[in-house]
Amino acid sequence: MVAFYALLGVICVERVAELVVSQRHAAASLRAWGVESGVGHFPVMVALHAALLAGCVLEPVLPCWRRTERKSPDLLTRLCLRRRRSVTAIAF
Repeated sequence: MVAFYALLGVICVERVAELVVSQRHAAASLRAWGVESGVGHFPVMVALHAALLAGCVLEPVLPCWRRTERKSPDLLTRLCLRRRRSVTAIAF
C-alpha cells in the first residue's frame, strides 16, 4: 500500500509540473502572437484529473467503497462478456 501511495505522490508532482510547463508554454505562445483556443475547458480538465487522483487516494480508505464478493456478475460485466464472445465468434 505504501508503494501505491508513493506512486500517487509521484503522479501528483508530475501533474503539477505539467501545469507549470503548460502555463509557461501558453505565455510564450501568446507573446509570439499565438491564439489560445479551448480556454474554457482547461479548468474542467484540471478538476477531472484532480478528482481522479482524489478518488485513487480515497478508495482504499473509505469502507463504503470496499469491494464485496458477489455471487453473480453485474449487468455491465455480463454485457461486456457477451460482446466479447460475439466479436470473437465473428473474427473466427
